[in-house]
Amino acid sequence: MARPATRPVPCDPADEDLQSWADHAARLGDRKASRLFITEWAVGEPRTVRTLNTLQAHLAQLRYLAEAVAVQKEFVAICDDSPGVSRMASALLGLVRLQRQAGQFSDARLT
Repeated sequence: MARPATRPVPCDPADEDLQSWADHAARLGDRKASRLFITEWAVGEPRTVRTLNTLQAHLAQLRYLAEAVAVQKEFVAICDDSPGVSRMASALLGLVRLQRQAGQFSDARLT
């Protein structure tokens, strides 16, 4: 879940963004705190492919699979296939994978 080292580390921990706190909590094994930080971070972000991908991946890694499935469904909904079918196909395959991990086999079959 580590992000690229493109942002400098703030001197004051209060200046770190919620995504950083989510990463710190995950590294410390605090799944609940990490989930709270990442979902709160996402509230303040535009609902873009990048935001949804980051949120879904973080939730899936924390094993909040039902929530990751819901985010992936939103990701599929905003995918357009203007650049080609590959983005949509990839998003749908990701959804099927998450649904299977979450034990949602009927939903995965329908997807």
